[in-house]
Amino acid sequence: MNCKRVLVFGDIHACYIKFRALIHQVRPNLKEDFIIFLGDYIDRGENPIATLDYIMKLRSKSANVVCLRGNHEWMADLYFSNLKGRKEPVRYKDSWLFNQNGGNWTLRQMELHEKEHPGYIEKVQSFISSLPYTYEMNIHGERYFFVHAGVEPLRPLDQQVEQELVWNREEFYDAIEPGQFDGRIFVVGHTPVQYLARSLGLNMGPGSRPMPLQYRENVILMDTGSYIPGGLISCRDFISGDLWQA
Repeated sequence: MNCKRVLVFGDIHACYIKFRALIHQVRPNLKEDFIIFLGDYIDRGENPIATLDYIMKLRSKSANVVCLRGNHEWMADLYFSNLKGRKEPVRYKDSWLFNQNGGNWTLRQMELHEKEHPGYIEKVQSFISSLPYTYEMNIHGERYFFVHAGVEPLRPLDQQVEQELVWNREEFYDAIEPGQFDGRIFVVGHTPVQYLARSLGLNMGPGSRPMPLQYRENVILMDTGSYIPGGLISCRDFISGDLWQA
């Protein structure tokens, strides 16, 4: 691939002020960069509309922008699909609106925006339903596998279950072995590094700065807790190794 940078963004969660501050640092160039978003653009943060609009516009401008599906987009897609008559999996159909997931706030903002911009909700539905679950590429001779949450280590990659790709945590990073899956390096979001601080021996006290971590030699974590107090949104260039956080 002929590009100067491969920019990978961790979970944003509608934290638009931090996201724009990060964009200002990174200054993506659609002619020279390849850009991958690992999912979870919506919910919990202050401005899901502006966040969605920026990402949808960016993807519409270039095939060099890959937007993966996170578990929050998965829940939103399931919610909207059930409104249209889909019934499976039933036990998850309203999970997006649970308070801890934050979809109720996102939906309310979308409904308000719809009043001034008819067709907006349908546009968002079309976007999230089009999002792929994984992306794979070679960088400097290494095989990188990008996915929101992780994979099931006991199942071949071509037999993965979509739900696990957006929800797995311990099932993935505590069970995957070095060199597994032909030496692929997995780059994931979903699990904030703050949740793993104790097991990794990290000090996440006041003044510390979360960073994406090489959890294992074949697992890189990119979710640095955008919506958590003191958390950040991260972007890493997988060609140079440069890291930006805001």
